[in-house]
Amino acid sequence: MISGIQYMKEHYPVDPERVYLSGFSNGAGQAQAVAMLHPELIAAICHIDSNWPGIRNGASELTEQDKYLFGLAMEKKKEYDYRMPVWYTYGSREISYPIYYHCSQQHQYDFWKQFNRIEVKLTRELEDPLLPEHGVDGDTSETLYPDIQHPDHYYTVQHFFNAEGRNYYNFALMHHKGHEVAPKDAQLSWNYMKQFRREKDGTVKVSLEN
Repeated sequence: MISGIQYMKEHYPVDPERVYLSGFSNGAGQAQAVAMLHPELIAAICHIDSNWPGIRNGASELTEQDKYLFGLAMEKKKEYDYRMPVWYTYGSREISYPIYYHCSQQHQYDFWKQFNRIEVKLTRELEDPLLPEHGVDGDTSETLYPDIQHPDHYYTVQHFFNAEGRNYYNFALMHHKGHEVAPKDAQLSWNYMKQFRREKDGTVKVSLEN
């Protein structure tokens, strides 16, 4: 994928500060892995219905391979304290719903919160009656009805902020969506990602040109 990014930069009028990654299912896991290993190239990511890391159905511990990849990502932060804006979309008809302790979604959102210096709060066990459907309440939240043709297919979005007041993680739960890409998934994620630029020194900045 990195060679593909370089090829696009060399052969097309690509703004190198505005390279974004997205993926669905296994591709969502791949998009995250590339962003972990090469944050200097990526301005923001959107991943959809990722069931990585861990098993798809049920609670599991991280494997040594997963821990190794997460460790490499944190090593990159020793070169520069990167931030990675993330918009994640999941469906309420997915197999790991609601989001609970040690499911794959909890593993990935805890990592990105740690990476972005956002407070990592405990996700409750599946049997806990106080477990929110989205796992952890955001610092702010909103309900979106972006598709007037399908009003039942709405999103509840949890927004998370770091100590600097920056919104670098978002969990968008679409109700009545299964393991599929809904028409509005791309639009909502693009509205978030397009504001960010990755500058040459590694800094993420909000772009004035969206």
